[in-house]
Amino acid sequence: MITATIKKTVTDAITSTVKAENKWLTTGEVVRAEYADKSALEAIRAQFLSEVIYPAMGDEAVRVIEAVIPAKNHKDYIGATADLRAQWDSMSEAKKTVRGKGSVYFGRVIKYAYPETDKAEAEDATEQAKLLKLASALLVRIQKDPSPTYRHADACKVAQALVSFLT
Repeated sequence: MITATIKKTVTDAITSTVKAENKWLTTGEVVRAEYADKSALEAIRAQFLSEVIYPAMGDEAVRVIEAVIPAKNHKDYIGATADLRAQWDSMSEAKKTVRGKGSVYFGRVIKYAYPETDKAEAEDATEQAKLLKLASALLVRIQKDPSPTYRHADACKVAQALVSFLT
């Protein structure tokens, strides 16, 4: 028998997921209304991360991102105590983590603001590109055949037609 506790926790998790998805959809609409296209938003990526994403991740994320850590070959690092170097190393790893999470969130903003038009169309386009590449390679191979034992001119015409049909 499935307990009421399990039913409640699963229901709460699903409800939270639906609410989160709706918030991402709304975020996408708002961002898309202010930035005409994906490239406009990507052009201000660093600013968007520092002014929007990192603050949304919380005060600790902002503190970590803003921390000044000397490079490992810098005189301050080299002359520091082992404990201080360990702290800087730890903070450096924390920065990598926050930046990684920030990139994931930025990617979500992009995904929801500028979704692919239609996955089937994208797959078709990808398949078309693959076919065009194969047809072009076939045409080149036919054209470069030094001693064809087939109707070379006709084969070239057919391969050229295939390439033109795929473009």
